[in-house]
Amino acid sequence: MDPVSKTTMLGAAGVGGESYWYSTIDDPNNNFYTGLDVDGDGNIYGSISSSLQQFMVIKYDSDGAIQWQKSLQSNSIEPHGIVYNSNLNRVYVSGRAYTGSSYDIIFAAYNASTGNKDYVVQTGGTGNDYGQSIANYGNNIYIAGYQHSQSVGSADGFITSLTSNAGVNWARALGASSHDSFYNMAVGTTGNLYATGYTISQGPGSQNGVVVKYSSSGTLAWQRLLGSASYQYTILFDIAVDASDNAYVVGRTYNNSTSTLEMLVAKYDSNGNLQWNRTLAAGGGNNTYGLAAVTDSSGNIYAYGFSAIGGY
Repeated sequence: MDPVSKTTMLGAAGVGGESYWYSTIDDPNNNFYTGLDVDGDGNIYGSISSSLQQFMVIKYDSDGAIQWQKSLQSNSIEPHGIVYNSNLNRVYVSGRAYTGSSYDIIFAAYNASTGNKDYVVQTGGTGNDYGQSIANYGNNIYIAGYQHSQSVGSADGFITSLTSNAGVNWARALGASSHDSFYNMAVGTTGNLYATGYTISQGPGSQNGVVVKYSSSGTLAWQRLLGSASYQYTILFDIAVDASDNAYVVGRTYNNSTSTLEMLVAKYDSNGNLQWNRTLAAGGGNNTYGLAAVTDSSGNIYAYGFSAIGGY
C-alpha cells in the first residue's frame, strides 16, 4: 500500500481575506511549519519539521515562488523557530538535535539571498536541552527554551544572547526546585527582551505562567507570575509587544470550577503592571487553548488557538 500523502501548506491573503497565493509540499512524511518570518521585501522564510529526522529551511518570494530550500539532517533534529536579520542578511534557526541519549540545542545561520549555510552550532550536556524560540535585535540573536543539563531543579528555563557569529554575550536562567521553561520571546522598541513560559517552582498555582523583561544587556527589569489556586495549571505560549512596549501574553489555564482548560490573554505595561486578563471557554466541558498573539499599529491584539470540541 502506498503511504498516505501529507500536505504542508503556506498561503498569503489580503486584508479583505482574498487569496493571493498558496504553496504546498507533498510527500509521504509528516511535515509541518514550525516558524515563519518576513523581510522588508515581502519574502517569507519558513522552518519545517520532517519525520525524516531533518529540518528544512525554505524561502518564498512575495508571489509564492520558492527561491531556495535547504535541509539539515542529523540522527533526529527538529526546528522550533526562525528569524530574519536585515542587518546581516541572514536567516537564523533554532531547535533541538538528538545525540543518541539526549537532546542538544541546535542553532544554524543561512545566507538569506542564496540559502548557503554559514554555520551550525550544537550545544548541550547529559540531559535534554531544547531551543524553543529565537529572536533578534540589531546584530544580536536570542535563544530561549529549557535545559536539564545544568539545571537547579528538574529543568530550568534559559535565555541566551549571542553575537552574529554565535559567541555568547550573556545567559540567564529561570529555575528553582522544579520544572521551569520559556516558550517564546518578543523584542521591544528599544531592544528590551520579553519572554514567557511557565514555572512549577514558584507561585500560588500548581503551574504558573511567567513573564520576564530583560534589558538588551541582560539586566532583569521585572518578572511576573500569572496563576492562582482557582486557576492552577497556567502556561503562557506566546508574547507580543506593541509600540508602547506593552506586553500581551496568550496561553491556557485550568479552571477548577469547570474542570476544563481555558484560553488566557493578559496585558502588562512596560513596567510589568498587570492591566487586564481575560479567559475564553468553549463550554460544554471542552478545553480551549491560546497559542499565539500579534498586535497592530492601533494597539489591538489578535490571539488565536483552538478548542477541543468533539476531540482534537
